Amino acid sequence: MPFFVQKLQRMCDDPSSDALIAWSADGTKIHILDLEPFSQQLLPQYFKHNSFSSFIRQMNTYGFNKVDADGWTFAHPHFRRDDPEAMKLIKRRTGGGDGTDPERDAALR
Repeated sequence: MPFFVQKLQRMCDDPSSDALIAWSADGTKIHILDLEPFSQQLLPQYFKHNSFSSFIRQMNTYGFNKVDADGWTFAHPHFRRDDPEAMKLIKRRTGGGDGTDPERDAALR
């Protein structure tokens, strides 16, 4: 599993960060709840930056999609709270596709 995905999973699973980032009730989406402290306090604990735009760029690179026009909620078909094995299928996009099907993505390049 890519380091970014591992770190994202740890962030979401850590109860001490529930006020900043949390799983949806069904465990298929993640919600970023308080943008300023998320960027300033939580991101530097897991990454070498506190840049929200860099974090979002990484999310996009791994095929996550913003699913709420009014908030910061993201989903990926393989990023599910109760299925860490599926997270191993998440790959970094390198030139085409959405990161959910490596064979199809390779064909798009």
